Amino acid sequence: MLSLIALWPAIDKEIARRAKDYEEAKSLTHTAIKLDELSVRDVTLIGIVFYPGHFLLRGTVTNNSKYPVKSIRFEITITDCQNPTFSDNGDANRRCRTIGQRSIGEDIDVPPNQTRVFETKPLVFDNMDNPERCLDNAPDTWLPGELKCSKGRSFAWRITEIEAAGFED
Repeated sequence: MLSLIALWPAIDKEIARRAKDYEEAKSLTHTAIKLDELSVRDVTLIGIVFYPGHFLLRGTVTNNSKYPVKSIRFEITITDCQNPTFSDNGDANRRCRTIGQRSIGEDIDVPPNQTRVFETKPLVFDNMDNPERCLDNAPDTWLPGELKCSKGRSFAWRITEIEAAGFED
Protein backbone atom coordinates (compact mmCIF):
# COMPACT_ATOMS: atom_id res chain seq x y z
CA MET A 1 0.00 0.00 0.00
CA LEU A 2 2.83 2.36 0.86
CA SER A 3 4.46 1.74 -2.55
CA LEU A 4 1.19 2.58 -4.30
CA ILE A 5 1.03 5.90 -2.45
CA ALA A 6 4.64 6.57 -3.45
CA LEU A 7 3.81 5.85 -7.11
CA TRP A 8 0.66 7.98 -7.16
CA PRO A 9 2.33 11.21 -8.44
CA ALA A 10 3.87 9.26 -11.36
CA ILE A 11 0.53 7.57 -12.15
CA ASP A 12 -1.30 10.90 -11.97
CA LYS A 13 1.28 12.50 -14.30
CA GLU A 14 0.93 9.61 -16.80
CA ILE A 15 -2.87 9.92 -16.78
CA ALA A 16 -2.60 13.67 -17.45
CA ARG A 17 -0.09 13.07 -20.29
CA ARG A 18 -2.35 10.49 -21.95
CA ALA A 19 -5.39 12.76 -21.63
CA LYS A 20 -3.43 15.60 -23.26
CA ASP A 21 -2.25 13.29 -26.09
CA TYR A 22 -5.82 12.13 -26.65
CA GLU A 23 -7.15 15.69 -26.84
CA GLU A 24 -4.39 16.70 -29.27
CA ALA A 25 -5.14 13.67 -31.49
CA LYS A 26 -8.85 14.40 -31.35
CA SER A 27 -8.21 18.02 -32.37
CA LEU A 28 -5.96 16.89 -35.22
CA THR A 29 -8.71 14.67 -36.65
CA HIS A 30 -10.75 17.83 -37.34
CA THR A 31 -7.92 20.02 -38.68
CA ALA A 32 -5.62 17.65 -40.60
CA ILE A 33 -7.59 17.77 -43.86
CA LYS A 34 -8.34 21.18 -45.33
CA LEU A 35 -11.45 21.84 -47.40
CA ASP A 36 -9.39 22.64 -50.50
CA GLU A 37 -7.81 19.16 -50.28
CA LEU A 38 -11.15 17.52 -51.12
CA SER A 39 -12.81 17.53 -54.52
CA VAL A 40 -16.56 16.95 -54.28
CA ARG A 41 -18.56 16.65 -57.49
CA ASP A 42 -21.83 15.41 -58.96
CA VAL A 43 -23.68 16.24 -55.73
CA THR A 44 -27.44 15.94 -55.98
CA LEU A 45 -30.48 15.40 -53.84
CA ILE A 46 -32.53 12.36 -54.68
CA GLY A 47 -36.20 12.44 -53.75
CA ILE A 48 -37.64 9.28 -52.23
CA VAL A 49 -40.76 8.83 -54.36
CA PHE A 50 -43.16 7.43 -51.77
CA TYR A 51 -41.93 9.71 -48.96
CA PRO A 52 -42.40 13.40 -49.89
CA GLY A 53 -39.87 15.62 -48.13
CA HIS A 54 -37.39 12.73 -47.70
CA PHE A 55 -34.15 12.99 -49.65
CA LEU A 56 -30.75 11.35 -50.05
CA LEU A 57 -27.64 13.44 -50.74
CA ARG A 58 -25.38 11.65 -53.21
CA GLY A 59 -22.05 12.59 -54.79
CA THR A 60 -18.41 11.75 -55.32
CA VAL A 61 -15.48 12.83 -53.15
CA THR A 62 -11.78 12.71 -53.99
CA ASN A 63 -9.27 12.96 -51.15
CA ASN A 64 -6.19 14.91 -52.26
CA SER A 65 -4.72 15.12 -48.73
CA LYS A 66 -2.09 12.89 -47.14
CA TYR A 67 -4.56 11.63 -44.50
CA PRO A 68 -7.50 9.24 -44.87
CA VAL A 69 -10.98 10.76 -44.60
CA LYS A 70 -13.15 9.19 -41.90
CA SER A 71 -16.31 11.31 -42.19
CA ILE A 72 -17.74 14.45 -43.73
CA ARG A 73 -20.55 16.64 -42.38
CA PHE A 74 -22.76 18.48 -44.86
CA GLU A 75 -25.26 21.27 -44.47
CA ILE A 76 -28.08 21.16 -47.02
CA THR A 77 -30.32 24.16 -47.65
CA ILE A 78 -33.49 24.25 -49.74
CA THR A 79 -34.61 27.66 -50.98
CA ASP A 80 -37.78 28.79 -52.69
CA CYS A 81 -37.44 31.87 -54.89
CA GLN A 82 -40.84 31.94 -56.56
CA ASN A 83 -43.42 31.46 -53.82
CA PRO A 84 -46.11 34.08 -54.57
CA THR A 85 -46.69 34.69 -50.86
CA PHE A 86 -43.26 36.33 -50.51
CA SER A 87 -43.18 40.05 -51.11
CA ASP A 88 -41.42 41.21 -54.24
CA ASN A 89 -39.62 44.50 -53.73
CA GLY A 90 -37.94 44.35 -57.12
CA ASP A 91 -34.95 42.47 -55.70
CA ALA A 92 -34.86 38.81 -56.76
CA ASN A 93 -32.70 37.90 -53.74
CA ARG A 94 -35.37 39.17 -51.37
CA ARG A 95 -37.90 36.82 -52.93
CA CYS A 96 -35.77 33.80 -52.00
CA ARG A 97 -36.43 32.18 -48.65
CA THR A 98 -34.83 29.25 -46.93
CA ILE A 99 -37.58 26.68 -46.45
CA GLY A 100 -35.50 23.72 -45.29
CA GLN A 101 -32.09 23.24 -43.73
CA ARG A 102 -30.43 20.13 -42.31
CA SER A 103 -27.00 18.99 -41.27
CA ILE A 104 -25.92 15.39 -41.70
CA GLY A 105 -22.66 13.53 -41.16
CA GLU A 106 -21.62 10.68 -43.40
CA ASP A 107 -19.01 8.09 -42.45
CA ILE A 108 -16.90 7.51 -45.53
CA ASP A 109 -13.50 5.87 -45.81
CA VAL A 110 -11.47 7.67 -48.47
CA PRO A 111 -7.74 6.90 -48.43
CA PRO A 112 -5.33 9.57 -49.67
CA ASN A 113 -5.40 10.10 -53.46
CA GLN A 114 -8.53 8.01 -53.92
CA THR A 115 -12.17 8.66 -54.85
CA ARG A 116 -15.40 7.29 -53.36
CA VAL A 117 -19.12 7.69 -54.00
CA PHE A 118 -21.19 8.66 -50.97
CA GLU A 119 -24.89 8.60 -50.15
CA THR A 120 -26.36 9.86 -46.90
CA LYS A 121 -29.09 8.37 -44.81
CA PRO A 122 -32.55 9.80 -45.59
CA LEU A 123 -32.88 13.50 -44.81
CA VAL A 124 -36.21 14.88 -43.70
CA PHE A 125 -36.98 18.56 -43.99
CA ASP A 126 -39.69 19.00 -41.37
CA ASN A 127 -42.41 21.59 -41.87
CA MET A 128 -41.49 22.31 -45.49
CA ASP A 129 -44.50 23.39 -47.56
CA ASN A 130 -45.19 21.26 -50.66
CA PRO A 131 -42.45 18.72 -49.87
CA GLU A 132 -43.30 16.81 -53.05
CA ARG A 133 -42.41 19.82 -55.21
CA CYS A 134 -39.31 19.12 -57.28
CA LEU A 135 -36.01 20.98 -57.09
CA ASP A 136 -34.72 22.82 -60.18
CA ASN A 137 -31.15 21.61 -59.78
CA ALA A 138 -31.95 18.03 -58.71
CA PRO A 139 -33.60 16.12 -61.58
CA ASP A 140 -33.87 13.03 -59.37
CA THR A 141 -36.58 14.85 -57.38
CA TRP A 142 -38.81 15.15 -60.45
CA LEU A 143 -41.73 12.79 -60.52
CA PRO A 144 -41.94 10.30 -63.39
CA GLY A 145 -43.68 11.92 -66.34
CA GLU A 146 -42.76 15.51 -65.40
CA LEU A 147 -41.18 17.17 -68.40
CA LYS A 148 -39.58 19.90 -66.35
CA CYS A 149 -39.62 21.29 -62.87
CA SER A 150 -41.57 24.41 -61.98
CA LYS A 151 -38.94 27.08 -61.44
CA GLY A 152 -37.95 28.50 -58.11
CA ARG A 153 -37.03 25.75 -55.66
CA SER A 154 -33.45 24.53 -55.42
CA PHE A 155 -30.90 23.13 -53.01
CA ALA A 156 -27.36 24.04 -52.02
CA TRP A 157 -24.85 22.15 -49.93
CA ARG A 158 -21.62 22.88 -48.13
CA ILE A 159 -19.13 20.90 -46.09
CA THR A 160 -19.07 22.01 -42.45
CA GLU A 161 -16.66 19.44 -41.01
CA ILE A 162 -14.07 16.93 -42.22
CA GLU A 163 -12.76 14.22 -39.91
CA ALA A 164 -9.48 12.45 -40.68
CA ALA A 165 -8.75 8.89 -39.60
CA GLY A 166 -5.73 7.43 -37.88
CA PHE A 167 -5.05 9.87 -35.05
CA GLU A 168 -6.87 8.22 -32.17
CA ASP A 169 -6.24 4.79 -30.73
